[in-house]
Amino acid sequence: MDSYKFPLYLCDHTKNTECPKTSCKYNPNAKYGVCTNTTKKEFARLDENGEPIVAYADMEEVMAEFNALEHTSSGLIDD
Repeated sequence: MDSYKFPLYLCDHTKNTECPKTSCKYNPNAKYGVCTNTTKKEFARLDENGEPIVAYADMEEVMAEFNALEHTSSGLIDD
């Protein structure tokens, strides 16, 4: 299996007991509270039908969004 071919789900941080939450959006002590996703389906937020919500289909989609943001925004990334 390609290492980049897995979905990222919207994380339900209250269910996610395995994550240290060092970058979690909901952790007030996180240096950069930006993370809202998980690779673990069992920790995903659920839609109105009880299905996990997919944030990104795979890491290629994540990187495409990151690259677009990097090229359209200045000062977001420290060198």
